Amino acid sequence: MKQKIALAGVPNCGKTTLWNYSTGKKGKTGNWPGVTLEKLSAPLRFFPEIELIDLPGIYSLSGKSPEEKISNNFLKSNFSDSVVIIIDGTKPEQGIYLALELLSLEIPAVIGINFCDELRKKGVSVDIDKLSTELGSPVFLISAATGENVRNLFFTAKNSTKNAAPKIHSVIERHEKASFIAETCFFKSKEADKNNKTHPLFVLTAFIIAAFAVSAVLKVSVVSFFERASAISSALMNYFHFPFLLRSFFAEGLLSGFSILFSFVPDLLLFFLIFSLLENSGYVARFAFYSDFLLRKVGFSGKSAIPMLIGFGCTVPAIYSAKALDNEHDRNRTLSLLMFTPCSAKYPLSILMCEIVAPGFGKILILLFYATVILFGIIFIFFGKKTSPGFILELPEIRIPPVKSTIKSTYIKLSSFISKAALMIVLSLVLIWVLKNFSLDFRFSVPYEDSILFYLSKTLSVIFSPCGIPFEGAAALICGIFSKETALFTLLSLCGNLSEIFSPVSAVSFLIFYLFYTPCISSLICICNHYSIKKAALLFLQQTALAYFLSFSFYQISLFIFNVFIR
Repeated sequence: MKQKIALAGVPNCGKTTLWNYSTGKKGKTGNWPGVTLEKLSAPLRFFPEIELIDLPGIYSLSGKSPEEKISNNFLKSNFSDSVVIIIDGTKPEQGIYLALELLSLEIPAVIGINFCDELRKKGVSVDIDKLSTELGSPVFLISAATGENVRNLFFTAKNSTKNAAPKIHSVIERHEKASFIAETCFFKSKEADKNNKTHPLFVLTAFIIAAFAVSAVLKVSVVSFFERASAISSALMNYFHFPFLLRSFFAEGLLSGFSILFSFVPDLLLFFLIFSLLENSGYVARFAFYSDFLLRKVGFSGKSAIPMLIGFGCTVPAIYSAKALDNEHDRNRTLSLLMFTPCSAKYPLSILMCEIVAPGFGKILILLFYATVILFGIIFIFFGKKTSPGFILELPEIRIPPVKSTIKSTYIKLSSFISKAALMIVLSLVLIWVLKNFSLDFRFSVPYEDSILFYLSKTLSVIFSPCGIPFEGAAALICGIFSKETALFTLLSLCGNLSEIFSPVSAVSFLIFYLFYTPCISSLICICNHYSIKKAALLFLQQTALAYFLSFSFYQISLFIFNVFIR
């Protein structure tokens, strides 16, 4: 039977980063409470006989939040043989308080003071011997990001016995003891920090500007590559006399689809990279903290801002992230708000439409659209003031994001998106190719006017024509219910140049509907798990009706203004 070691600590102490380094696995890391909603478990790389369990970050064992309940039940049930307590060395008092509470459980424990590299840069020294004596457990200075002293930490934890920590039962006494230990064991030198002349925000801003330029160059290169690949493959297949059906499927289906997908990879890479930088630099936690004042006015705490921010990447993990919220009131309202949060899958098609409206300013315009959707969603869902309990959030240090951690986080997000999108490409493009090339009586290579897709789109366009959305756009919106990637591939498969079928006004009308209507089926299934099938169906109908009303109103008002005041 494997020996089990639990990792415990307050949020943002680097606990999950240490788990990633020590196991070689890919656990989710971040700078906000509740990021580890479930216990991560894997064998240690250097001691395979030991199973390392990453518990959710907590501030105390007496709290009632989901993450505190998970950690409390696990530790008090003696499921682990020992516990490694991680303390943020840059802000030790809160971590020491939790350590004193955990040590009172009489579980064999070892303590790691994380961010030792940052402590050295700031001129902070730690009296390890005194700290070990005060806590009654072995103490190590470590760096979870670089792995410094990590092996020694776990070697000691492997052979640890019960600690000799003083028993403190009063909360006030525990706070006083934690404050005393922090003051007497951590010392800052009088010399100013000479190694930190550049603020991380300046570095981050400069990087983002450079990344936008690189993204534009990569996008042109990707499109050019697939155009040449398509021409070469078509010539080769024609030379070897491949059947026309196969040539059509390969050239018009698969290659064009992958061209569409990878032409947006630079933009998506930039999107995920910036989000990973914000995660690892500590600005995401500040986003939650400074959002609290505004969000409390509409009924919930700033902690709800974190799932919403994750929702810009993908709605499904954002819904699961909302489980970390402390009360049912916040969870329900946050899950409803996530239905309005535009995920990253909507970004490529949104950019295309914005370029039709304002060529050269698509990225700026899409930010305005996103802000409008979120603002409207808040007003729509949270109409009326309701109280919400506050939340505890210890702000992490603002630091330059670790390169390795940032690259790994970006890779995980991008590869997950591409793998999911690639499957959708195959399925959707096979269906679209069949609908485009076969008639109602299944004759191949018929004129477009006789194809199944033409009749289907024309039928659907009756519903969307009052919104100014052409039948190609109607087909894309229907396919988008299954996945937002499919909406993009459907639209570009039906028409190569969107500006030929969309005017600036109809493009805005389409974009309004596209951004406001329901997320994908996967998100609705998650909503079913948290609410009920009836609630998910109600949200779907409610949001789709709202999208239709806003799109219809915008287009009809625009026509009225044009006919009365301009023509």
